[in-house]
Amino acid sequence: MGIENSIITINRVPELRALIDTGTDWLTLGGFLLTVVVFALGTWATIYNFKKTILSQEKVSKANALKVSRQDWINELRDTCSEFISAALTVQRLCNVHELQRALREKLALDKSEEYSRIISQWTSDHVGAMADVNRLKAKIQLLSNPNEGNFIALIGHVETALEVCNQDGNSAAAPCKLIVEVTQEILKTEWERVKRME
Repeated sequence: MGIENSIITINRVPELRALIDTGTDWLTLGGFLLTVVVFALGTWATIYNFKKTILSQEKVSKANALKVSRQDWINELRDTCSEFISAALTVQRLCNVHELQRALREKLALDKSEEYSRIISQWTSDHVGAMADVNRLKAKIQLLSNPNEGNFIALIGHVETALEVCNQDGNSAAAPCKLIVEVTQEILKTEWERVKRME
């Protein structure tokens, strides 16, 4: 036996592969799991953003509701104060007319005429109605007021002064009514600033 020399040429290195066939397509399974994770993250992000949007909308809605409510309150206070001034001046006018008619009433009383009874009855009816309006509006201003704030305390004081003065013969309710206007303007300006700041 002889030794032969032979040369083997390898053009390509053979692939050595460990072939384990488990029956699972790992690439498809990995793609599926990745899809589930992306879907779960997307759903979570949507829910999170939805909750943030809802909370933001609730805050805006509450702020707008407060703004509308405060604006309605401002309008109500303005209207009530102006009605009070009008009613107080009506009571004052009735008292002044009553005073001016004193001589006529005394003459008619001596004659015991029906005209005297009619004049007294009419004045009394008008005066009682006007006083009821003034007292109702005073109570409404008190209910609309904040008793802990200085301007409201001043407003109530001027309202009470106007009520006392307007029901007396020969007095003028113009000065306390002017003070009511000034204090109310300050209150309304302060409250309007609060509305603009949405406090």
